[in-house]
Order: sequence, then structure tokens, then C-alpha cells
Amino acid sequence: MLFQEAITLECPPEKLADAVMSPRLFAYVSWPLMKFKPVDPAEPPEKWKERVYKVKVLLFGFLPIGRHYLNISFRDLSSEKGKFWFELRDNGHSTFVPKWDHKITIYKTSDGCHYSDRVEIKAGVFTPVVWGFASLLYRHRQRRLRQLAAAGFVFPALFNDESAIE
Repeated sequence: MLFQEAITLECPPEKLADAVMSPRLFAYVSWPLMKFKPVDPAEPPEKWKERVYKVKVLLFGFLPIGRHYLNISFRDLSSEKGKFWFELRDNGHSTFVPKWDHKITIYKTSDGCHYSDRVEIKAGVFTPVVWGFASLLYRHRQRRLRQLAAAGFVFPALFNDESAIE
């Protein structure tokens, strides 16, 4: 099942792409619906690298729902498109979701940048339930991302990295 949602943000696309490369942003936009505890590597990197990351997933920050394998890759397609164009992909899977293929796409527009989440989910008979939660999660993430972009990507003083990703 496919979920896709896009927003326009009034910020430089390069700044947004740099923020998206940060596990701190991942933690911030997902909180408080999801919390992730690194397993391998044991500490989150400063910036995502192309590799597989193993994390424990906590629903609402406390309810364990298994492990997720973030299979991170990214592409800068600026030269192919003739303008700024960036994609980050988590072609991952988890304990109960054999396919969680999430692509974030960012490109420049006349009034800022276009940001989209596209996720393909396969979870057997639970796919509709997982898709429903994913649609809630990604709309929540985009709302938090919009707020953060409006604040110049300065995280709120009360946001503690360890509250959402340890």
C-alpha cells in the first residue's frame, strides 16, 4: 500500500536537505508518536551515512513494537534536473512490517522548496492498519517539519535529543 503527502516550505532546499540528513531531525519530527533507540550502531551518527541502522521502536515513546532496519541511501540529482533536487531513502523493514520503503524528495520551487514523503508498506493482513498509522505519522512529521523550518531549523530549547533517540 502506498502513502504519499507533500508540502511546500519557505526555506532554501539545501538547508532542508542538510536537516533531513540529521538523525536529530528524524527524532524531532517523529516525537512523541515514535521513539527510536539505536542498536547498531549503538550511537546515532551526526549525519546519516549510506548503511543499515538497527533501532528499537517505541510507540508513543514507551511501548516497544520491535526493531526496524533503516536502510539509508541518498541521491543528489541536481545535475540531472538542472536545479536542486535531493532524495533520501529508507528501504527498510521491521519486526512486523517486511517492507517499509520511504523516500523523501526535496526540490527547489519559485517560493521555497517542495518536500514529499512517499512510503510503500507491506505488512500482510495488517497492511491497512499500518498504512493508517503511517498516514497519521507522516502528517504529524510534516507539521513538525513545517514548524521547524519556520523557526530556521533551530530546535526548541525543551527538545532533548535523548528524549526521542538515544
